[in-house]
Amino acid sequence: MTAYRDGKKWRCTFYYDENGERKKKNKRGFPSKKEALDWEREYILKSSGDKDMLLSSLIDTFFQDMKLRYKPTTYYQRTSVINKWVIPFFKNTKVSELKIALLRKWQNYILEQNLKDNSKNSINLYLKTILDYGKKYLNLPTPVVDGTITKVRDLKERTIVTEEQLQILLENEPFEIYKTALKILFWTGIRIGELTALKFEDFDFENKKLKITKTSTRIKKITIIGTTKTIASNRVIEINDVIVDAVKNLYSKTYDKEERIFQTTNQGFFYRIKKLGKKCGIGEIGVHTFRHSHASFLFNKGVNILLISKRLGHKNVSTTLNTYTHILKEMEWQLLEAIEKK
Repeated sequence: MTAYRDGKKWRCTFYYDENGERKKKNKRGFPSKKEALDWEREYILKSSGDKDMLLSSLIDTFFQDMKLRYKPTTYYQRTSVINKWVIPFFKNTKVSELKIALLRKWQNYILEQNLKDNSKNSINLYLKTILDYGKKYLNLPTPVVDGTITKVRDLKERTIVTEEQLQILLENEPFEIYKTALKILFWTGIRIGELTALKFEDFDFENKKLKITKTSTRIKKITIIGTTKTIASNRVIEINDVIVDAVKNLYSKTYDKEERIFQTTNQGFFYRIKKLGKKCGIGEIGVHTFRHSHASFLFNKGVNILLISKRLGHKNVSTTLNTYTHILKEMEWQLLEAIEKK
């Protein structure tokens, strides 16, 4: 290992093997000789997939590989979560030191946090994915961990907005632009990101259709319009006269008809409707409240689950079944009533 002065800083220069090929690496800007040598040592371990590499190096290797496979929003979200909830806990921990007992201690730490059950499970799943990657692609002795660490609360605990409650929300929302957004969310079940990415050209007023081909998200204070969550999310859905009339009204009052209809961030819109829900005494309105409300409305109207799944843009019908199990259970009485009829 070689480290030497480079002005007021330190530099390291060394050779390493990667896939049987000899390569040279040069890195400068270290405040001390020790930090330069530590970085060199870790780089060599990471390049060779050594079990004594730090977990943080495995994480770095994983995200370098997945950067071209993840959508920018997914990449940013997952790196942010790992940097906040994983790396600080396992600071200076080697892959070889990752035992089940230590991972269990970390899971308990996550369980103690003031986070939603879904968030806790997601954090755990992200780390599991990285450990599985290390085992599969780098042949590292990473332990196998469960995908979930806590039971997700049943969906029936979440707020479902009814048609009557929608009217109350509309009566208390002073701005037409947000009234229209609420109508679209309730009567289509699209995601908030899909809503804020909409343009007037996505609406076919004559045939009462809405084309969903993109989604909006916010990364480092920049709004990014990207592809939908999955291929199945790319869809065309039917809309009713309520939506047609509301969007037509906005169209007639909008100067720049080429821009996005709803010039707001997803988070900003979410906070607004959350505050509105509390004001109206409806309860805790979540990001997917209107999406779940729309699904519940369709189920109660007896719409086929395959059509509901397609309308919501789910990847497959099993996603719809798993998400709305509680609604199906509540509807079992209809089945019982049907088979008992003589």
